[in-house]
Amino acid sequence: MKNLLLKIFTCILVLGACFYLMTTCDCNAPLRNKMLNYYTQESNYQQLTGRIISIKYFDDVDELFIEIDILTENHNFPLNATTGYGEFEIVDWSNYQFLLQEKEIIVFTSAPMYFYNGHILPIVQLEKNNQEFLSLSCGIDNYCNWIKKTFD
Repeated sequence: MKNLLLKIFTCILVLGACFYLMTTCDCNAPLRNKMLNYYTQESNYQQLTGRIISIKYFDDVDELFIEIDILTENHNFPLNATTGYGEFEIVDWSNYQFLLQEKEIIVFTSAPMYFYNGHILPIVQLEKNNQEFLSLSCGIDNYCNWIKKTFD
């Protein structure tokens, strides 16, 4: 009987320790840290010129998704295998309600590295008609804050 109680107590203790470790573990920390390390370095970004193909805004996540025909030659940005266009996003969009339209030519800054399945590359600087609408420093700050919130 004493042996059985000891086994039950040990199992409860092990299960409790496992539950504690699972609830306190920050599983997103490695991905979040890699992304922050990459996206805080301005040397990882490139300026591109492109034509807007489509625009989708999602209120619930405050993000603008833009499909762009990249006109800059010899870029290393991944393109959608079906459409041949680049897929980008601007986070914290509600603070920058400037007008973008399909077929417009824009100059934008992004970084070409994907970190997870479904990741959409950020636009951290944007200008059209020689007017800047989103500065590089502000765009990087917004994207890094988005990473911290999303992968917390």
